[in-house]
Formats: sequence, C-alpha cells, structure tokens
Amino acid sequence: MKPKLSSFKITHTSDFVLMVKANLCTAIYVYFTPDMKQEDIIAEIGAALTKVPNSESLIQAGDLNTRIDSQSNKTSPVLDYLQEEGLSVVNKASDKTYYCYNGSSAIDLLFVNDRLSAISQNILYNIVIRKHLPVETTLLLKKNGNTKQTHETKLTRKLDTEKRGRKRPFKALKPRNPKFPKNNPMQVWIEHLSTTTCGKETRPPAIYSTSENFQPITKQQIMEVIRTSKYQKAPGPDEICNEHLKAAAPTMIEAWVNLVGELV
Repeated sequence: MKPKLSSFKITHTSDFVLMVKANLCTAIYVYFTPDMKQEDIIAEIGAALTKVPNSESLIQAGDLNTRIDSQSNKTSPVLDYLQEEGLSVVNKASDKTYYCYNGSSAIDLLFVNDRLSAISQNILYNIVIRKHLPVETTLLLKKNGNTKQTHETKLTRKLDTEKRGRKRPFKALKPRNPKFPKNNPMQVWIEHLSTTTCGKETRPPAIYSTSENFQPITKQQIMEVIRTSKYQKAPGPDEICNEHLKAAAPTMIEAWVNLVGELV
C-alpha cells in the first residue's frame, strides 16, 4: 500500500486472509486454495467482515479460486453472500485474469462496498507475473457528507413467521419421540451392555461442578460462537439458520446473554 495511505494497522489475519486498515479505507486481501469449500470461504471472509464498521470504505481483493466467468455450485453462494454484505464485484466475467496450459478464468477479483465506486479497470496483458495478470483499478472514494448508508442485509433463506406462529412455543426444546420403547426389561439391557462393552468399565470419572466455581457465559463467548458458525447449514427443529443468528446478533445479543444465564 502506498505511503500516503498511512497509517496502517493489521486488524485481522488468518491462513487465507489479511486485513489492513489504512487512512482512507480498509483492505481485505485473500487467497483461497482451489479445493476450499464455499462454506469455508464464506466463514473466512465473514470473520474479517465482522471487524469492519458499516461506515468504513472497504476493498476486498485477491484470488478466490471462485471463477465468475462460469457459474457453479461454489461460485453462486460466495457471490450471494458478498452481495448480502454490501460488496459488489468490479470485474467483468469476460475479462480473464488467470492463464495456464489448460485454459483461462476470472478468479482474481476485486470487490468494493457502496462507499467506493469503480471508475475504470484494466488488465495489463503486457506484464506477466506467473499465471496471474496484473489488474489496475481506479476507485472513487465518496465523501462522507454525500453518502448515506442505505444497505440492508438480505438473507438468502427467509424465516417463515406465519409458520412459526402456528406452532407451539418452545416445541423445539422438547425431547423428540424415542426410537426405542422405554419399557425394555432389565435383562435385555444387561445382555446388550455385556455384549457391547465385554465387561470393561467404560464410564468416565465423575466430575462435579458447583455454583462456586461456575463462570457465567459472556457476550463475547456467544458472539464468537455465532461468528464462527458456518453458512448454508441445515437448521434445527426451530428452522432458524445460522444466517438469521448472525443478522440478529447486534440487536438480540443482550437478550441472549440473559437467556443463557437463566438456563444454566
């Protein structure tokens, strides 16, 4: 990054992501291996985005190994997620940024939020760095006074509130019907356990906890669990997805802390 953008501060790092906050904007640099699954890509990007304020000008650039010139089961969820987070891809699908012996693709991508607008983007075909071509992009930084944050998070999976209202409250907390009857004779249990364990002691040592050494669950712990939860996962009996929890966290976190404290 050019010195005139200083000062710099690294605000997030992982094996695949480096996020740097500069004077004018925050930049997220990424590299994801070709075999990386879409849910892991989304989780890596999401972990960085949670640390970026909504008012921050944001650039995300790098090799996503998620080609936009050929839609796939991997490309669509990643692009949909980034769009939900208010990021728009600058690249054109027809402009290939990667060339190798078996073909070419558009995998070196640039995304910006609504506080930045792309004026031009050129691929420098006369400069070859390995198999990746340099991409030169000119961006316009919008002034704070002329920009209103109108972005609203859009969830790909909607919560059916009418269906929720027709169900009994806290039904999801009730135990499911057992697969086996409860009235098995004791002799059946003895024979089953004797065959399974072959007479070995399998019970772990008992560990007792008291209220004296119990540490209450904190807001940071709950937010960390929600932050690291993966997208596109099946919901539980309440049909609430991880995406819903992430979107509701800023508003509901205090209520969740109180609720968890009462349950434990």
